[in-house]
Amino acid sequence: LLSIINPEWAVAIAHKIAQEFPTGPDQIQALKFCLYLAEKWVKNTSAKDDSREKAEVLQKKLHMQYKRSATENVLITHNLNTGDHLKSIGKPANLIVLLYEHHSIVQRIKNPTGRDYPDIHLAAKEIAEINNLDMNKIWDKLLDKWLCPSVLPSEKTQEIFGDAHKDEELQRVLYLLQSRPMDYISRMLFEITTSDTSPIGVTQLTFAHRSRALKCLLYLADTNTVESLFKKPIEKVKYFLKCCIYLAEFEILNIPYTYESFHKSPKEGMIKGLWKNHSHEPTAVRLVTELSLEYKVYDSQLWNGLLQKLLGFNMIQYLRRVLIAITGIHSLWEVPNFSRAWRSVVQSPFLTASCPPSPKQIEECCECFVILLKCPVLADLDVIGIAKQYAQLDLPAFALGCLLLIPQSEKREKQIQGFLSTCNTETVLQQIDEHMNTGEVVAFASQIRCLVLDSIIDEKLYEKLLKTKYFPVLKQQLMNTHRLKELVDYFAKKNRIDDATALIQEYQEKCGNPTLVDIPSSDLLKVYLNGHGETSVPELPSIRS
Repeated sequence: LLSIINPEWAVAIAHKIAQEFPTGPDQIQALKFCLYLAEKWVKNTSAKDDSREKAEVLQKKLHMQYKRSATENVLITHNLNTGDHLKSIGKPANLIVLLYEHHSIVQRIKNPTGRDYPDIHLAAKEIAEINNLDMNKIWDKLLDKWLCPSVLPSEKTQEIFGDAHKDEELQRVLYLLQSRPMDYISRMLFEITTSDTSPIGVTQLTFAHRSRALKCLLYLADTNTVESLFKKPIEKVKYFLKCCIYLAEFEILNIPYTYESFHKSPKEGMIKGLWKNHSHEPTAVRLVTELSLEYKVYDSQLWNGLLQKLLGFNMIQYLRRVLIAITGIHSLWEVPNFSRAWRSVVQSPFLTASCPPSPKQIEECCECFVILLKCPVLADLDVIGIAKQYAQLDLPAFALGCLLLIPQSEKREKQIQGFLSTCNTETVLQQIDEHMNTGEVVAFASQIRCLVLDSIIDEKLYEKLLKTKYFPVLKQQLMNTHRLKELVDYFAKKNRIDDATALIQEYQEKCGNPTLVDIPSSDLLKVYLNGHGETSVPELPSIRS
């Protein structure tokens, strides 16, 4: 190609060859060579030359093709070559914004140890370099968009009282900031928290913006860094964050408070005044609730109204958290709407769930079961009715768990026995493993498992689990309850001598008794069945030939 005298031909042939390559490093190198030839052609023509314009147009087209190809190669390299991303190759700044909206960013904040997350920072940096973009400007634009949006965060979501990692936009902010030096980001976030105008945009800062910045700062920076910036102990900084969140809500309600005036105001009077004038607004109801919890205002009449409004506004998710928060306030148990609120939050998932339930619906049912375990007024709830609703959704493990909560022992026993006689015990055990293996429900799950296993043992229905993965669990339950001999008897009566002796040997080994060798199965079984249960397992003699 270099030996071709006509530069136009040389570029054309090189371009033809480059197009034969698939997108990737080889094509990029070929296009670079095309650009070299095109640049050489331009240099070898004068401004008055007729071919100069043609050479410059071709050079420009090749440069655009090179950038597109190189950008696409970055996407392929980082496994980001999805449809939407490929469509935006011609607009690299928009593409970088799209990359920072990638779903993996939220996932990695929630689960930092997960694998196979694409390196968005590196991909964005490479695309910016290829397309001569200022990455700092793009970062600032995204920070301004997500950290200091013109639409207040509180207007877009009912839940602003959560941590930074519960807000998707703040999760993206956290990821953006993690690519910058800690000293820079901590000072920037501190400046947003304490200033009137944003250092990264033209936004007039509100308390909502300040609270968002401070949430990020507390998430990213260590205690010493935060304390040195604020010149205050960390607990006071966290209290300042709470105040900013409350003040953000007051801003939405157009109630002018400064940090100083809020701090000095008598809180009970403030709360009751806010309730009197704004109880028709969901934002105000939530704010009154939060302030009442924070400053321990537990007026029965106020709380009866709050619970009624939270129900009326259908703020069920929020109401769950509130009910758990006031569970320890015994004076509120007598409030008329207290039991009603508990009934509503416990039964809420059943209003929309279908059979079979979706993963999301199962998750909600699990959450409600945890809530049910914390309910202080179980006697006021129709626990049997709730159990039936779980059963209708084919969630027998939770149904059985509900029946265990029946306060009256005789009624509880009768309901449990009736349910166990009809349910699929393997399904119950499977659901315990799948849905009750973490968190607050683990200890209770153990009770449900024991109940199912003991029922099988009592009824001698071993066949139900004999060929399932839960048979070892059943054996362990027999050993734990010193009832292994019952299963040995069962096997013996069924003339399953090998199974019976294998069970005896397994138990002997677990008890630390000498290994049994060369004892015929029939002899071993006779010795064991001659009045020897697990409570006093004899050390059977080891017979060696």
